[in-house]
Amino acid sequence: MEVLFYIVLLVLFMGILAALMIPVAVRFDSTEKYVDVEWMSLSLTRLLRRKGPRRPREKPKKKRHITVILRFLLRDRYLALEFFQRGYGSVTEMVQSVSIREMEANLSTPDPMWNGVLSGVFANIDLENVSLSTNFENINSFKGRLQVYPYKIIKVVTGFLIRLPYRRVIKAALSTKKR
Repeated sequence: MEVLFYIVLLVLFMGILAALMIPVAVRFDSTEKYVDVEWMSLSLTRLLRRKGPRRPREKPKKKRHITVILRFLLRDRYLALEFFQRGYGSVTEMVQSVSIREMEANLSTPDPMWNGVLSGVFANIDLENVSLSTNFENINSFKGRLQVYPYKIIKVVTGFLIRLPYRRVIKAALSTKKR
């Protein structure tokens, strides 16, 4: 009975690992206004069109927890530096784990001079599977296809969490509570 339980547990674990090896494909198009996420033949499409008139935005209330976190980080400069260094490294690793399959951007600015400057800059950029262009018609469009492997993202997040200086975080949190 116990052996069967461990075999089932091992098969379940191997199935989850195999599922995490399958890439997530993300397609987006600003002209047709949609984002499509596909993983293991499951597709989730989100249309980005707004229905009805726009409501005026209310001024957001100040969030107290953000100021508390900033105050917490500013008290211990070593901790703040550690968070920023590890956070920057993790973000760059996540960006490197994204694979651009196809990307096309057509940009325009209100000023024709800047359109000409952009056109000159884009003419010298030669990236694989990336097409950048400008137009003078005030039409902006952006479409592309990206691929992300979930196990790479999980690896980066767990690496960030494992390397955090938890003893220092707890010590700083306890000293903040005492004040």
